Amino acid sequence: MLNMHSFNAKALSYATNSDVQLELAKILCKNIESDLTNKTLLDLGAGSGNVYKVLKDKNFKNFIALDSASNLLALHPKAPNITFIHKSFDEFNYSSLDKDTFICSNAAMQWSANLDSLLFKLSKSKCELALSLFTSETFSKLHAHLNTTSPLRSKDEVTTLIKKHFGTFKILKSFSKRLQFKTQKELLSHLQDLGLLGGALDKTLSYKQAKRLLALPFLDLNYEALIFIR
Repeated sequence: MLNMHSFNAKALSYATNSDVQLELAKILCKNIESDLTNKTLLDLGAGSGNVYKVLKDKNFKNFIALDSASNLLALHPKAPNITFIHKSFDEFNYSSLDKDTFICSNAAMQWSANLDSLLFKLSKSKCELALSLFTSETFSKLHAHLNTTSPLRSKDEVTTLIKKHFGTFKILKSFSKRLQFKTQKELLSHLQDLGLLGGALDKTLSYKQAKRLLALPFLDLNYEALIFIR
């Protein structure tokens, strides 16, 4: 899984270049049918606040922003009813939550150290859930060119885990997005601003793979995610 230090180190550039993540947050939150009035929202992997930005007018009682990257949390919007928790969502105690807590997580849980265990713990809570996570088709063309393996789970793997722990669910749908860039430099800058270059992806490349990274025969990147609502 990705080193969380990469997100922490690239917090500012990540926050200002995560348009796909914000678009995914809007779609995720649009599919929430529950009345959030007087509920507490817990955002797992809250980052710089995409979920809060989308839901801030929903009259919820409290908002808890949880993230292991303190530099990202520092960029999250501030308000009297927002509580910040600097912690990994893998380590959080979900058994302490009551049914008036609504759990959201957008474009974060794919980095769980043990997604099977995390989904099991979430399934045992009485909370409603709205989750999205990127799957292995994300950057598939880049991985194929570099001859690397995606650290993300496939859509089928994630779907199997969700069915294993939740059985039935309201919504399970796919999201896909392709970004087109004008130059190779622009594409590489996008990866760097997201913390994938200079800290995550390129640190694992061989010399030959690194050379191939600087000679990409394409100017686009693809994203794929799953959206799950309980």
